[in-house]
Amino acid sequence: MDKVKILVVDDHKIIRDGIKAMLGTDSELEVVGEAENGQIALGLALTKKLDIVLMDIDMPEMNGIEATKLIKRDKPELRIIALTMQSDYSYIEKMLKAGANSYLLKSSDQQELIKAIKTTLDSKPYFSQEVSNTMVQKVVNDDAGKKESAYQISEREQEVLEHIAQGLTNKEVADALFLSVRTVDTHRRNLLKKLDAKNSVDMVHKSYKYGILK
Repeated sequence: MDKVKILVVDDHKIIRDGIKAMLGTDSELEVVGEAENGQIALGLALTKKLDIVLMDIDMPEMNGIEATKLIKRDKPELRIIALTMQSDYSYIEKMLKAGANSYLLKSSDQQELIKAIKTTLDSKPYFSQEVSNTMVQKVVNDDAGKKESAYQISEREQEVLEHIAQGLTNKEVADALFLSVRTVDTHRRNLLKKLDAKNSVDMVHKSYKYGILK
């Protein structure tokens, strides 16, 4: 059985040496090249027979994002794992858009690194737990923001909604806000429509879910 051929790309030799030592314990893996920047990595990726590239992001000459984009343009089948200290969503997004298959933090241990390589080889993405959490939180925040802005709840409707969430009747809300019962009922019906809610309970539930109520 042929060994998995790996290129290690990082501008720090001590990091490259550490990665090689970690992978050297697995008989199925073989580091066949190393590069200190994206430019050298690009040349090696296009000329050597490789299965996996472990790609750092912040490097001189050419960063990992640009190198990944160029490698994937010419060798789309080559699997690239971002191996970096960067956990901010902006880096994750740019690297994945460039074509990276997986995203791993340098805080990962030997077992996780090897697991990430083998998972990626199996055509499945692999993400460090912190990276997965960041991605999920971004989706949740974006969804909540879109929902809240789309509903365009007025200040008065917000006040009515907060009182309804406390379990008050239309009459009680009207008394608390110095409004007529009819006005409160109109606000309630508008809120039901804006939130696409079946009833008041559903309306309150969606308001908390999408961050309209805190």
